[in-house]
Amino acid sequence: MAHSDDNGLALPPKIAPSHIAIIPIYRDEDEHAQVMGMCREIEALFHKEHFEDIRIYTELDDRDLTGSERNWHWIKKGIPLRIEVGPRDVASGSVMLARRDKEPREKISVPLTELKEVVLKSLKEIQDFYYQRALEFRTANTVNIDDNKEFYRYFTPKNQNQPEIHGGFAIRIGVEIRPVRSASRMISRLPFAAFLLTLRMKMVPAFVAARPLNVG
Repeated sequence: MAHSDDNGLALPPKIAPSHIAIIPIYRDEDEHAQVMGMCREIEALFHKEHFEDIRIYTELDDRDLTGSERNWHWIKKGIPLRIEVGPRDVASGSVMLARRDKEPREKISVPLTELKEVVLKSLKEIQDFYYQRALEFRTANTVNIDDNKEFYRYFTPKNQNQPEIHGGFAIRIGVEIRPVRSASRMISRLPFAAFLLTLRMKMVPAFVAARPLNVG
């Protein structure tokens, strides 16, 4: 998947269900009262705020779990930003900000007065980074097939006992593909809307089935 890594989901801000996880860190009830006040202030700061044309949603995580457990919960869910608030942060008027596109332990201290600006900038950088990474992945894993001979060579399994699996969908104008025994298998896995589009545009669909073609 383009939008995941070894730590779980890695969602671009424009498709993430929430954008900021606010994580209060405290040891007792007195500290809890202090940090929750700042956490609610941060919630209010982003209430109805937008990143480009997307409304920003926050999650205030005050569950009875350790700070590490709550951090990893949101890392695995792919939430773009995490904000930690502890007693020392309250005293200094700042928070600790972590990004999903960075290492889990990588955090920066951000003054509360600059938080909105830094968050909006970070969301834009994360969105651009994930887009570029997905684009490079697609380019690196795209194979252009220009003739019939290459088409059959590519989709004929090299090892019949352990055939490789190809995935994807490709169309090209003017390529004639002779019928093969597994043609019905190809069409049965072609998304219906895409198949109708190829017929309308007089293109030849070449859909890659879950199992390789056996031509002969």
